[in-house]
Amino acid sequence: MSEEFLLGVNYWPARKFVRMWSQFDAREIDRDFAALEHLGLRLVRLFLFWPDFQLHPDTIEELHLGNLTCVFDLAAAHGLLLMPTLLVGLMSGPAWMPAWSLSTAPNNRPAVYVVDGEVSRYKPRDLFGTDAAMLDAQRLLVRTVVQRFASHRALWGWDLCNEVNLVQMPETEAGEHWLEVLTGDVHAVDPNHPVTAGVLVFEGARKGFRLQSHRLVDVASVHAYPLYDPAASGPTDVDYVARKIEITGTAAGVPVMLTEFGMSVNPRPGSSSVTGRVGGVERSVHLVDEQEAAAFVRRVLPVAREAGAIGALIWCFSDYDPSLYNDFTFTAFPHERYFGIFDPSGRLKATGEAMRQFAQSIG
Repeated sequence: MSEEFLLGVNYWPARKFVRMWSQFDAREIDRDFAALEHLGLRLVRLFLFWPDFQLHPDTIEELHLGNLTCVFDLAAAHGLLLMPTLLVGLMSGPAWMPAWSLSTAPNNRPAVYVVDGEVSRYKPRDLFGTDAAMLDAQRLLVRTVVQRFASHRALWGWDLCNEVNLVQMPETEAGEHWLEVLTGDVHAVDPNHPVTAGVLVFEGARKGFRLQSHRLVDVASVHAYPLYDPAASGPTDVDYVARKIEITGTAAGVPVMLTEFGMSVNPRPGSSSVTGRVGGVERSVHLVDEQEAAAFVRRVLPVAREAGAIGALIWCFSDYDPSLYNDFTFTAFPHERYFGIFDPSGRLKATGEAMRQFAQSIG
């Protein structure tokens, strides 16, 4: 594994969000990747939207594999590396699921499941092993994509999932078995690139993934948002991020990457808050002043490196275009509009300038 500190972003196009694949626009992605190259960023984590890539459990969509080939080639042209996240799944609030993945059991969880653009009354089938056909479908997607791109020069490595335990919380043993199976599938096809898994660990929870669960992959993935965690002293708590990296590395015994960090930035000067409503419950989220957010980024990057992280990926590439604001995600979770290092017009925000400066300092 490279000694380079990998600096980069989590990526969706500003005008597409999860429609990136169904409304594929290579020119938009090319412009975005050129902007990242100009900043001196290196690694892009992007997401294979599950409802698009696997319309049926026994087939993977060739159209989108072709689109993914285009993305890989564009990354190579701009000197970027890719970390494809394979099972997605959970994204920016809702869990976006293929229709075939749902059970006939009513949803009795706080999770929101979206199928064909509509909130479903049903919850998914078991992702983690008791439903053999469900596990087989996931394995097919993983093996097919890894086989296709294992030798591409723009590949950094593989991320198995994005916060899959917010889609469904496994028993610890079942979750670890799932990690072992899928990691083994990747290694069997591609022994040359690292595997990580964007799973969350909830301290004190009686089931779910543990810090030690990361021992089953090659690189532990840390998502650190002091914005959301009452254990943090506030949304700009840098020490909180460092602790997450350090305790994960110690428990797992593998390298650690800060694969998500960031905060929702007020599009106007000063701090504020926005309120969304999910299932009749209102939730307010703090929006941080842009300069305060940039100061957090400037502080957290060297601290993350000193804490032992091998890289840091900010959430996310761009704020979303106002044309998307009536979509379910951005009405129920309005703070998700504003995490970008660019605004929807393409203006580099102060957080992006902080990323550029750090990239230059370590370049």
